[in-house]
Amino acid sequence: MSQNRLSEEKNNKMFKKADLFVYGFILALIISLFIGFVFSNSSKDIDVVEFYQKDDKIIEYSFKLDSLNIISNGENIDVLKENDNYYITIKDGERFNFLEIDTKAKKVVVKETNCSKSKDCTHMSIKKEGDVIVCVPNKLNIKVKTKYVQKPITG
Repeated sequence: MSQNRLSEEKNNKMFKKADLFVYGFILALIISLFIGFVFSNSSKDIDVVEFYQKDDKIIEYSFKLDSLNIISNGENIDVLKENDNYYITIKDGERFNFLEIDTKAKKVVVKETNCSKSKDCTHMSIKKEGDVIVCVPNKLNIKVKTKYVQKPITG
């Protein structure tokens, strides 16, 4: 090996200072974006939860007003209030969903269902804005509505 080639190899570093600066900048950018994403995902408390069956709204509950409004005729809905929590059974033929509205924790939980063997929606919960529970076999959707608009009473 020639003397010139040997000195070139000694001077040839894996990273140059400019490369290290660029890589450091990219790493800092990735870390700051990650931190920004994690902490900017604001979890607003939910105010109103709407229950839909077969695309028809059947129940609406407001945490702010502690108001449960059964919109459908109520034949397939059983409601029990115990210790400030609501326990709701929604039936569709032989299928059912048993739900709990926890008024203190401001969440809705699917406690039990017989819609499928895997029971995918069992123990799912809605705790913040944007959460949704879907039970496809029972055609049940539970959605969060951020603001409750009280309808004027007309007589």
